[in-house]
Amino acid sequence: MGWIIVAAMVLLIAGLLMLRVCFIVSYDGAPVLSAGALGIYVRIYPRRRKKVRLRDYKIKRFRRLEMKRKKKQAQKVAQKTKKKLKREAEKQAETAGQQTGAGKKRGTLATVKMFIHLIQTVLKKFFGYLRVDVYRFRIIVGEGDAAKTAIVYGTVAQSAAYLFEILKNAMDFRVRHPERVTVDTDFLAEHTTFDVKIRFSLCVWQALAILMSAALGYIRQTVQKPS
Repeated sequence: MGWIIVAAMVLLIAGLLMLRVCFIVSYDGAPVLSAGALGIYVRIYPRRRKKVRLRDYKIKRFRRLEMKRKKKQAQKVAQKTKKKLKREAEKQAETAGQQTGAGKKRGTLATVKMFIHLIQTVLKKFFGYLRVDVYRFRIIVGEGDAAKTAIVYGTVAQSAAYLFEILKNAMDFRVRHPERVTVDTDFLAEHTTFDVKIRFSLCVWQALAILMSAALGYIRQTVQKPS
């Protein structure tokens, strides 16, 4: 009985690690960003408008809102005062410690180099794991003038081809429906239209691997002795 529970836990952990977290960017007249997993998505941008409720306009609610507003104002004043005192203390400390300026500069440069190295490591891992799925990429070029439309069409078509080639070589890039990836012209249209849907995704284990890589890099840079 015990081995069944262990096996179930192992399968559950493996399933969670293999879970793919997705972000979908779409554009059809307006940009939309959604996030989710297992086919369940929540729209992040633009946010849905809140429904107007009659209870939102009661006197008690207005009083509560006014109290919250005054409380926030008091907090802002306190934060400003705290920042002002902190700045004054920093100025005094800076004046008192001018003799150690060269050492501080060396420490700052080392810190900057460390963070640059960490960012490079994270980005390399991130783009190595990131999967991009293109579901729709339709552009209909129309500029109201035949000559201008032809010029813009050539530029857009070439740019799209270069972009897809770069992404194919840089990461896991997939075109789900090739027939939905088109750049066309409409010489009668006054404006260019876009119909785009692209999904960016990472597995949970890949995100953890990126975090682990960043943590190990930070530890190595921290314990490394300056040459």
